[in-house]
Amino acid sequence: MRSLSMGRIGWFGWAVAGLAARLWGRGAAAACVCMLTWWTAVPPAAAAVAAPEETPVKLVVSGRTSTLRSITIVKTGQDIPPNFSDGKVRNTPGFEWYVSRHFACKTDMGESWARKCLTWAELAYPHAVWVMGGEPEGIDRRRMVFVYGKSLTTMRDATFSDGGFRWNHSGGGVTFDFLKAAYNYPSGSLTYHKRELIIHENLHLLQACLTGSCRNTPNRFLEGVTYALANHVYDERKRRLTIGVLDKPTINNPLDAGLRELAQKPGSIRDLLESDGSGNVCGLYTQFMWTDPDRLMKWRLWRDGLFAAATTAGRRIRQADRRLMEEIYGDLDELDIQWKAWLAERRSTYHYVDWGWEQTGDTLWSYGWPQKTPLSQTNINLPLGEKPTPDALRMDWPAEPMPAHLVGPVHRGSAEPAVGALLDFSRNPTKGLCGLAFGVILDTRRPGRLPQDANGQINVYVRAGRVLVLDGGSLGAKTVEADIARSVRDAMNRDAHRVGLTVRVTATELVATLRAGKSGEVATFSASLPLADWQRKRVLHEPSAVIAKDGYHGVTPYFDDLRPVPPDLTTPAPANRWRFAGQDQTYRLYRAARTLGAAAPKSLLDLRAVLAGAMDKPPADQAKAIEQYRAGIDKVVADIRALTDKAKADAALAELPGKP
Repeated sequence: MRSLSMGRIGWFGWAVAGLAARLWGRGAAAACVCMLTWWTAVPPAAAAVAAPEETPVKLVVSGRTSTLRSITIVKTGQDIPPNFSDGKVRNTPGFEWYVSRHFACKTDMGESWARKCLTWAELAYPHAVWVMGGEPEGIDRRRMVFVYGKSLTTMRDATFSDGGFRWNHSGGGVTFDFLKAAYNYPSGSLTYHKRELIIHENLHLLQACLTGSCRNTPNRFLEGVTYALANHVYDERKRRLTIGVLDKPTINNPLDAGLRELAQKPGSIRDLLESDGSGNVCGLYTQFMWTDPDRLMKWRLWRDGLFAAATTAGRRIRQADRRLMEEIYGDLDELDIQWKAWLAERRSTYHYVDWGWEQTGDTLWSYGWPQKTPLSQTNINLPLGEKPTPDALRMDWPAEPMPAHLVGPVHRGSAEPAVGALLDFSRNPTKGLCGLAFGVILDTRRPGRLPQDANGQINVYVRAGRVLVLDGGSLGAKTVEADIARSVRDAMNRDAHRVGLTVRVTATELVATLRAGKSGEVATFSASLPLADWQRKRVLHEPSAVIAKDGYHGVTPYFDDLRPVPPDLTTPAPANRWRFAGQDQTYRLYRAARTLGAAAPKSLLDLRAVLAGAMDKPPADQAKAIEQYRAGIDKVVADIRALTDKAKADAALAELPGKP
């Protein structure tokens, strides 16, 4: 606690404290002294800590994925690095400072946690810059500040040290404009949630440092970008982060939550202009804009228009928003038709049911402590009887190859469909259970489609690494428990306690096969469960699930989803969904066309259409479009120069980047 002195708060401060004592008592006087001490305290001088260039981070940015190559993080203790908070963020008892290339983290969680937080922040940073359209001026000399308290109480201590107030709301994070700092605490135990909040709040922080405020845009932008970007998949082993994912598991799932919310209360684009909607709906709206080339380019025009308007609050934000939307998108009724058609095509692959699941790459890790239902469970909405079709927005993170010697083949929509999973008991080899469930219904309020449309499912799992269980009891089927052959158990033990599970549905039964061991020395074990005709239909047409209980187990499901082979993520590629090298040139053409309006020459509009049309196409088509750009940009420039309105022509030419 700071010492108090006449020199620190001055005669005026002591006079105010004396008056408070006479009016409200000594407690009020002490509060006044504390507040005035904070208010008049001289900001601590920035210490000579490692400059940003001395803490480099090396990433491979490949589309929406960043892979860490190396990172330098320095503990500075009580030495506060130069930062965008300009002396407002101070030392807090129990907290220490750590710095990376772009961020300074003040935390009481210890060095290991600080390193994780700064690593996640740096992995997300290039993609946050893509969202905001630039970096704050001076980022080469100072860092952006985020604070991480080990509890809500210590986070409130930090806001008091920095801003003279104790943040009085729950929720895992908040960003304050006037402090230019983001604050987090572990509002839950899931690492995914903590990582997501850091990405979320740091995006608000970047907006505040870049534009002066993160409150100068409507909530549809403010929360839309954070919910969309922070939806991610992290592979801890590869130190690889894929950002802006639309369709993925874990409890924080804007696609699943947003679709359910809109099903209960549909909303139009005009409705969103008036009331914004929840964070989940705003995140869906943002993904709607980001997943189509033309809409994305217009979204960037809208973003830059909002930043330029620099409105501050209430009606002025909405007026600027409405004007920009109508100028940029034109007929909002037509945009609304696109919005509703896009929503109708979307289906969340995953629905979280019960505690608690983490995700690492393609693997779901369960804590195995269900709170409301018998099992920890996440549903998979890929019915076995459905023939798979390609969808670039389904499970849109880099797929990992299926270990074909342990799992599969998998095929849905066939006469005898099969799916599978790799089960990982490495963290609890002899405890608990994990596997898959089929024919899942957990909501009796929906209309029945089958003879027995009640809650229930068939659970197929390995228990304690020793027993294969096919439990059909909740659907009126038998329960089969079979001791796994010793050869399979020994093979599991030799291969890090992993076993492949493949489940096939025949005309009369459900067959579960386990395979374990290294390629070329695989041991196999099977068991089957008879199915009535209605039970088979239930299994084929309702969702499946990953399940676990009583231990930290990994389940990697394989459901024949037609996900494409991922590109080489060790090769750098532009930070956008389609890895399109001409995205910035395309945007410049959009800006020039907006500047010229009806005077835009045909050559400009045609070249813009060529680039936008190739953006989401295969690499060969993208490369061809970029060659057309190089060949055609000179004519565009000449046609603009020939316009009679020279001032407007010069403004449009200033938007063009020239030849790439």
